[in-house]
Amino acid sequence: MTSTTAAEMLELFGEEHLVRPDPSASVTKGADEEDARLLADVGLPVELDIVFSLEVEGDPRIFRALLGIPVGLDEPLDALILGGPTGEPQLRYVLDLRRGRVMLLAFEESGPQAEVINSTLRDFLDFLSHYARHRQRLAADMQRDAAPEVERLAARMREQDPLAFRTEDGLWPVVLDALAP
Repeated sequence: MTSTTAAEMLELFGEEHLVRPDPSASVTKGADEEDARLLADVGLPVELDIVFSLEVEGDPRIFRALLGIPVGLDEPLDALILGGPTGEPQLRYVLDLRRGRVMLLAFEESGPQAEVINSTLRDFLDFLSHYARHRQRLAADMQRDAAPEVERLAARMREQDPLAFRTEDGLWPVVLDALAP
């Protein structure tokens, strides 16, 4: 499976709906140079259906670093806020600055909780791209039976990043299940 390119993200979202943070600012906040360059080159969509949004409500805001978050892991989480699921003010997608994973961080009354969403930032960006492309194909052909295509998409994504599919109630299995009722 090939990695999503900047040109593909531009084709999917358009320049006005794609944000590419300054790589030096990302490095200053703790991202490694490879992840900072990836964010700057490929970018993040401003909005993608219910799955992803840069227009998060409340704090913490996007591209802010949070250090030492106690989330029940072996060590506190150092993270860079990437965005959140649309309309979910208590949830944020974050880049784990120590391990390079993308996690879903939930700010709950009992304290913050984190779940690994993708093994790498590259996988996360690829999955956003795969999802967006799939939604475009379905919109172009409303008569198409979505189930076989969703099964193929899930198989490709599972092969690329098995960690993202370790549980049936993880983000990507739930998102894909909703695509093929």
